[in-house]
Amino acid sequence: MTGSWAVGETPEERASRREQVGRLKFLLQKNPQDSRTRRLLVEAYRKGGHPEQAARFAIGLGEPLDPGEERAYIDMLRGLGAHEETARRLSILPPYMELPPRIRVSLAPRRLPGEWRDWGSLLTAVWVCALVLWTVTVGIAYGFTVLGSPDARVVALRWTFATWAAISVALAATTSWALASRKRGPAIVWGMLTAAVGSVTLAAFVRFWG
Repeated sequence: MTGSWAVGETPEERASRREQVGRLKFLLQKNPQDSRTRRLLVEAYRKGGHPEQAARFAIGLGEPLDPGEERAYIDMLRGLGAHEETARRLSILPPYMELPPRIRVSLAPRRLPGEWRDWGSLLTAVWVCALVLWTVTVGIAYGFTVLGSPDARVVALRWTFATWAAISVALAATTSWALASRKRGPAIVWGMLTAAVGSVTLAAFVRFWG
């Protein structure tokens, strides 16, 4: 609980209200589904001038939250660096009840300004596929050549084309990553590489299979 209680209350009234709140919290922890106790707790905090605490417990009523109270609770949670599980625990929610959408969104991890987007798994998979294909291409071309196959050149060309096509896709994915992360410089560099490799790959395709 933050701040002071309502202005104008006598010390005795404040002590009584704190005692009431403490008792209601205890009862609610024993039975989070007790809507009557929860509603009394919400009203006590509202009368005491604590909108963030009112919203904290009003969530469990399953009713639309007061926008101002919800905003105050979101600010409180952000100040605490809380995540969803912490918010659920603070609000003493029943197991079946979810946090309101706005609160869930506000607690979601946020990308810092200038931070690269988390495309690590996707990019790793794309580049690994391209490199594996390159290794396979070298092996197949070498094998056909050693065996003296008359189709060695055609096979090598086909696999080489497939490899460069895969590399073009990997470069395009990397360029998209830079663009999505709003990294203008890297995006230009990767884009130029993508265009160069893609042009060579297309020219090779047209020359040998066009």
